[in-house]
Amino acid sequence: MHIYLIRHAEALPHQKDEQRPLSLRGKEEAKLVSNFLKKQSPAIVGEVWYSAKLRAKQTAEIFVKELAWNVPTKEMTGLEPDDDIAEIVDRLNKANTSIMIVGHMPFLGHLASHLVGRGSSNMFNFEPSAVLSLSHVLDRGGWVVQWMIGPSVIEG
Repeated sequence: MHIYLIRHAEALPHQKDEQRPLSLRGKEEAKLVSNFLKKQSPAIVGEVWYSAKLRAKQTAEIFVKELAWNVPTKEMTGLEPDDDIAEIVDRLNKANTSIMIVGHMPFLGHLASHLVGRGSSNMFNFEPSAVLSLSHVLDRGGWVVQWMIGPSVIEG
């Protein structure tokens, strides 16, 4: 089983729109990363979860469309920037399929750090549109990092 953690793409500032939809650059970077994954990675998931914030939903929609996935997408509670990770960790422990989660910092950093056994410290810094792939390895007793990619790496 795999988990793909994605930080939402770049959004408009609060001053321009309180809902903070994706900026043009954000849309382009989400497409860039999702198309890179389509060509380079056999990533397939059974579900896509995203937070209630518009920028997370729009990012999830771009990834699902560009990767040509026909999978359930679900707005989930517990994925906001400062939410406690416990609710999502519990849901992941009960999951029986690979999942893509589109969320926010610092939540994603705390979640990833916890899953790889580093407690609640935040050892991951996700740029907008970045993806972290974690794999559940039974003989290691938990999650391990497979790879991480973001627009700055792809664009060079």
